[in-house]
Amino acid sequence: METITLEVGDAPRVRVRSVGSDLRIVGRSGGGLEAQSPSRGDLTVTREAEAVVVASRVGCLLFLPAGAVVEVGAVGGDARLSGMSGAASLETVGGDLNLRGMGAVRLGRVAGDVRLVQAGGPLSAEWIGGDAHVENLQAELEIGVVEGSLFLRHQRGAVRVKAHGDVHAELELPAGSRSRLQTSGDLICRLPPDASVSIEYRSGGDARVALPVQSRPTTTSGTATLGAGEANLELDSGGDLRLELMGGAASGLNEEWRQDLEARIEAEVEAALSDIDRSQRLPGIMRADIAERIRSSMARARRGAHRLGRAADAGRMHPVGVSVGNPAGGAAAEIGNEERLAILRMVESGTLTVEQAEQLFRAMDGSA
Repeated sequence: METITLEVGDAPRVRVRSVGSDLRIVGRSGGGLEAQSPSRGDLTVTREAEAVVVASRVGCLLFLPAGAVVEVGAVGGDARLSGMSGAASLETVGGDLNLRGMGAVRLGRVAGDVRLVQAGGPLSAEWIGGDAHVENLQAELEIGVVEGSLFLRHQRGAVRVKAHGDVHAELELPAGSRSRLQTSGDLICRLPPDASVSIEYRSGGDARVALPVQSRPTTTSGTATLGAGEANLELDSGGDLRLELMGGAASGLNEEWRQDLEARIEAEVEAALSDIDRSQRLPGIMRADIAERIRSSMARARRGAHRLGRAADAGRMHPVGVSVGNPAGGAAAEIGNEERLAILRMVESGTLTVEQAEQLFRAMDGSA
C-alpha cells in the first residue's frame, strides 16, 4: 500500500485527474491531504498552479479538508464522497455514485445508480444510467436524463428532471420556483398540506388526484391549485399518475416507514464504517475494501426494497391481483455472507476488534 500526505490548507482546490478503479473521498477537519492506493507507483500527488492534482491507475482513498473544492475527471469504478462542504464536480463515473453530507454538486455522466443524502447546495447532472435516489436536498435539482427510476424525499428546492423509469417524489417547493417532472413510467407526487402550488398534470394512463381542491373524478390531464399557488409544478407521466398530500391515509405510510428505517440503518452502518476508517490497526486500502463490500450489500438490499415498494404502489394504482412473491426475502438472502466471513477473518487476525465486528453485524442484520 502507498500513502502520500501533504499540507494543503483549509479550502484547497483538488483535481482528481483519473482513477482506474474505485474512488472514495472523505472530508475531515484540518488542512492535511492523505491519499492511499493499494500499489506503489500507481499513485501521484502533485502541485500544479493553484491546485493539487491526484491520479491513480488503480483505486484511491482520499482524506481532504472538508472545505476543499473537488474536481474529479474520470473514475473507472464506483465513487463515494462524504462530509464535503465545498463544491464538488465529477465528469464521468463508470459505476455507482454515493454522496452524503455535501455542498453544491455537479455531475456529468454516471453509468450506474446515484444516491445523495443531505446536501446544502444544488445538484445537477447530465445523465444517470441507473436509478437516482435523492434525500434531504435543500436546493435545486436538475437532471438531464435518468435512465432508471427517480426517488425524491424531503426535496426543498425546484426540480427539473426527465426520467425513463418510475418517479416517486415528495416535494416542498419554495414560492416563485418552477418545477417539472417528466417520466415515461408511473409518477407519484406528494405535497405538504400547507403547500402553495399551481399544478398542471398530464398522464398517459390513469390519473388519480386526491387534493382538497379536487371535487370530481379526474381525467388524464388537468390543473389544480393549493393555497395561493406561489410555486409552479408541471407533471408529465407516460404511465399512471397519482397526486396527493403527505400524511393522509393514501400517502403511502408503508413507503415512508421503509425510507425512515432505511435512513436509520444506513446511519448505523456509516458510524461503524467511520470507526473502521479511523482505525490504525487495519491498512487503509483494506478498510476501503471491506467498507465497499458492506455498502454493496446495502445497495442490493435497497434495490430489493425499492422493487417491492414499486410493486405495492402498482397494486394500489391498478386494483387487481398482483403477485410479488417474496422479494424482501430474496434481498435478505443475498446480504452479508461474504462480508461476514471477511469480518470474522479480520477479527481472528486481530485487524478488527470484536466490538467493531459486532457493530457491523448489527447494522448488516438490520439492512435485511
